[in-house]
Amino acid sequence: MRRTAAVFALAAALGAAAAAHAGPSADEFSRCLGAKMSDADRTTAAVWLFEEISANPTLKPMTNVTDAERADARKAAAAMIQRLVTEDCRTEAAAALRSEGGGALMRPFFEQGQASIGLLVRDPAVTAGMQQISQYLDVAKLAAIMRDPAPPKP
Repeated sequence: MRRTAAVFALAAALGAAAAAHAGPSADEFSRCLGAKMSDADRTTAAVWLFEEISANPTLKPMTNVTDAERADARKAAAAMIQRLVTEDCRTEAAAALRSEGGGALMRPFFEQGQASIGLLVRDPAVTAGMQQISQYLDVAKLAAIMRDPAPPKP
């Protein structure tokens, strides 16, 4: 189990640099993830991401996520990731790791994380709340850039 965790930790460390250079095997792995992840999996991913982000000192005062809830989200996400890599998309994951290295798994998971957040953002209550920002925008200033995209001179 520790070896598996070490492999994923190494893949995460290498991921930032290698993700931009993902190739055809990572693309196949990404397609497999997209096909195999259910809405329940996407919700699991979104909950985990939210709970991790909520630990940021800027956001922490706005949430009441407990350490136990955060640990439960981590366990659920780890089980999902392990299932996707070692069972559902095993062939594609292995090919990506062999041909493109540890970072090849990161971009596809990042893309699926974005899709998972998108699933929550599409909820009518969320979109209604997000639309409320328009009452605080200066529409005249936004329209002005359509007429003259250059910033005003001081």
